Amino acid sequence: QADWLLARLGAPLGVTDENNALKLGFDAARRRWPEWLDGLGVNRELLPRVVPPGTPIGGVGREAQDTLGLGPHTRLVAGTT
Repeated sequence: QADWLLARLGAPLGVTDENNALKLGFDAARRRWPEWLDGLGVNRELLPRVVPPGTPIGGVGREAQDTLGLGPHTRLVAGTT
């Protein structure tokens, strides 16, 4: 899962790309979470922020830098599936 990998590299939790969000019911045509989620009692604050693939979402964490030999300015971007 792209989100898991990004989190392991140091990206903030709670961010996903549009394609991964489709698996949770994200409405890609309207670029928002669907209204039917409200009928299920889903707390929208718990849903991830959805960004287009390729959107910068953070930098590589110190542990990943040390383990993988990545530079401190390595950027993490939202992926896609």
